[in-house]
Amino acid sequence: MLTSKTLWLTDLTKSNDSEEVIRAYQSLWGRIKESLKRTDIDKDVLRSQFDLLESTFKLQSIVDVPFGCCFCSENDLVQQWKEYGENGAGVAAGFDLECIEGLKRQYPITSSDITHSIGFESVIYDSAQVENELAQICYLALKKYGYHAWYQAILPTFKHYAGFIKNPTFKDEKETRIVYYPSKFFENSMPQLSGLETNIVPHYCLSWDCEKTSAIRSITIGYNNPSSIDEIKKLLSAANIDDNVIICHSQCSYRDRQHTEG
Repeated sequence: MLTSKTLWLTDLTKSNDSEEVIRAYQSLWGRIKESLKRTDIDKDVLRSQFDLLESTFKLQSIVDVPFGCCFCSENDLVQQWKEYGENGAGVAAGFDLECIEGLKRQYPITSSDITHSIGFESVIYDSAQVENELAQICYLALKKYGYHAWYQAILPTFKHYAGFIKNPTFKDEKETRIVYYPSKFFENSMPQLSGLETNIVPHYCLSWDCEKTSAIRSITIGYNNPSSIDEIKKLLSAANIDDNVIICHSQCSYRDRQHTEG
């Protein structure tokens, strides 16, 4: 990463959460659909919209797959070290995503404009509140657009959020993510973003370094990592990364359980 100065955006549906993307299109939509059945919306309109949406949702989760890169809002959580940090033997690199040229805080959506198709935001952990808010959006869309609600408002809304809605059992990860919807029909380009690369896994490279500034802001050395702060400074210096990066050691006190025979 220090050599290439890029982040890899990979297929989010291949992550360790088996409900990536489909959480919105299946579980959340299923609950919203049941709540809409109890409203005053015409039943023929509901049946029509349900059929159209469900066939479209199945297609979206297969052909319009988001690519992304995931981060934690905190730098020193034991579960993150255990799951992603080689049991504390790695490092946690902190980024200021707003410093990545061309990247904005937004929920992206498939578009002919690449700047609308990539963005970063906090993950939305599925909850009763999320369900109620989206159900209200769907209800108002059905009242306003009737038989056209599915493509005028409901489908675009779900596409905006599907790449960010996750199973709530992951909420302790406190995740923010970059999401990108690639397309063959962009009318413009983003110099910091590569085309599809296939070494190791399919991915897009997003540069986090530019002439003006580097987006990397901190390095936390894992609790099982023997590296010193000076050694990390030398690595950063060799990669021509400025010296204002904050470097510290993890404060995590986790230790593996000792198993004894009784």
